[in-house]
Amino acid sequence: GAYRYINNPDVFEMELEAIKLVRNKLGFKNLWLMVPFVRTLSEMEQVKKLVSSAGLHRSSSFKLLMM
Repeated sequence: GAYRYINNPDVFEMELEAIKLVRNKLGFKNLWLMVPFVRTLSEMEQVKKLVSSAGLHRSSSFKLLMM
């Protein structure tokens, strides 16, 4: 979940790169990101920063979901 992404950002960055590859190079725009087990507002903010720094931004074709 969010804790793992925050504490292992290198692994999360690889996952985000895979999402970018599928969306941008293969053209599958129906792939979104759901982050499980977000426990605090701080975790949400940190995950959003990691996602943004990887070049993924919320839009009408990319949803960032958290639970």
